[in-house]
Amino acid sequence: TSNAGSESKRTSIASGISYKLGELFHISSRNEIRRETGTTDRRQFLTINKAETTLNHSFTLLGTYRFSKTENQSTGFDEHGFEEASVGLAWRPVNNDRFNALARITRLTNEEPVSVGSQALNETVLETAAIEWSLQINRALEWVEKEALRWKEEHDAAGSFESRSWLSIHRLNILFRTDIDLGLEFRTLSEDATDSQKQGWLSEIGWRPKKHFRLGVGYNFTDFSDDERSLNDYSVEGWFIRAQGMY
Repeated sequence: TSNAGSESKRTSIASGISYKLGELFHISSRNEIRRETGTTDRRQFLTINKAETTLNHSFTLLGTYRFSKTENQSTGFDEHGFEEASVGLAWRPVNNDRFNALARITRLTNEEPVSVGSQALNETVLETAAIEWSLQINRALEWVEKEALRWKEEHDAAGSFESRSWLSIHRLNILFRTDIDLGLEFRTLSEDATDSQKQGWLSEIGWRPKKHFRLGVGYNFTDFSDDERSLNDYSVEGWFIRAQGMY
């Protein structure tokens, strides 16, 4: 790449491997190394690893590990860092899918510069625990719940900061036809650091053109995300489109 008299070159090597032992065990790994030379020399490493094992016909144990690191080889300092480890347990009955549930715990560490060009890094650590479940009340009604707790720690030159948040979501899906549904959702986010609580509604209309695919459009009346790992900037209010694959 050439721009305004400067030139940079980027080279990457990527690999992936996957192994499956019948329906009992499945593991996959994707790894990539990137090298950038030019005005600034950088090296980046990325790895994504997933594992899944069947405990019985209804229980599945899930694990994920992701890691990324960016080194500025011109200065000898790290520019960015990211690490995520997650373990989940899924209840998905084969004979009767009326009730499904997923529990998950996650630890996420993120390092980024204090400011552009700074060699000092701020570290943010998130630890989350969440449970989600859905109950098919009858052919036309489905009840969905999510409860999540998040602990957040921030470390910088000024010291450390800790906070705790609680996310609660209650949703009712109404099936009008086999391919059309309406979702009504009420969500609450409480934060102890600011002693505040945000709450509001979300509505969504869904269309299922295929058996295993759903397309939805809706409006989020709240300004926070339903992802407990999200560092909310409170800017998600408004229209959205959602695409889902189901099995």
